[in-house]
Amino acid sequence: MEPDSAPAQDAATFYSLPSELIVMILEIAAASSTPTALALCLVSSWARKLARPHLLDTVVLATYDQRDAFEHAVLPALDCADTLALVRHLWVAPSEGLDDALGQLTGLTDLAISPSYLSYTTCGKGDRDDPDDTPAPENSRVLRLTLLPSPYTGPHLERLYSWEVWNPALLVRTTHLSFVLHADNVSINVAIFWAWNLLNRFPRLTHLAVALPTAPCEYLEDFELVCAEILKHPSMQTLVLGVTASARASYPDGGTVYFASLREKFPRVCIVDVDGSPEVLSAHTLTTQEWDPCKVSAESWLAEIRTGDSIWQRAIRQEPLLEKRNTFI
Repeated sequence: MEPDSAPAQDAATFYSLPSELIVMILEIAAASSTPTALALCLVSSWARKLARPHLLDTVVLATYDQRDAFEHAVLPALDCADTLALVRHLWVAPSEGLDDALGQLTGLTDLAISPSYLSYTTCGKGDRDDPDDTPAPENSRVLRLTLLPSPYTGPHLERLYSWEVWNPALLVRTTHLSFVLHADNVSINVAIFWAWNLLNRFPRLTHLAVALPTAPCEYLEDFELVCAEILKHPSMQTLVLGVTASARASYPDGGTVYFASLREKFPRVCIVDVDGSPEVLSAHTLTTQEWDPCKVSAESWLAEIRTGDSIWQRAIRQEPLLEKRNTFI
């Protein structure tokens, strides 16, 4: 046998397998790594169809160049709508763009964007002449929304509160809203205040997550009052309080007594430990000159997506009784 005939024989053996087994093998290969999935896209149109869901399931756009490349690669495609529907988890660090693409992500279940992006997407397009192509909420999946830290969180959330909403689809789809990445006391106060005031903008919101302030904190008493008001909202099921290691250490006895008192006051409050690394801490402590949204790391968010161990899942694990009233975790 000639040496060059071995690959041909291997290929013949592979293609002699049952089609169901071939599909299974290629599915496993596509899921194994991004380079493998990309290579499969070059094999044939049907192999590309198998690989695309694995390439587009989770998309991180950490720079403006990545955002532009995503738009230019996907939007002009003949099967643009089908391709965008494959994106289930999306992190966008740049604070603008993707206007046309975002409205077509009907399969999206997890989205991480800045408050400025949220306010622009929902309130900032009223002067556009072209009709909004965002699908009706009933045609889209419900959404877990994470707001990324920004030095302009307050003004942009105030804009979302006071301006007319031209494009409510993202707000209507959101059932889970997380501010836990806003983790210093000033940012926490801003986040909890606007989360409370914006409840009516999120008519389907059932779960809210915010970071717990460190002690002593002048906002702590007000924080508890706002928690009580949030839990009175008709759709609200659970308020999750994320605690960093530094916040826990700031309370006597590691917060054991205080956290127990919170649970007694608010049975629907769940306290969950969260990452306290610098990438999670709010940009409120930075000057606006230092702030670069593209430097906010997606590492922790990606880890939650890949492992399925989100803050919502950890809340269920720590408070099993909550599971009975949670339908979308």
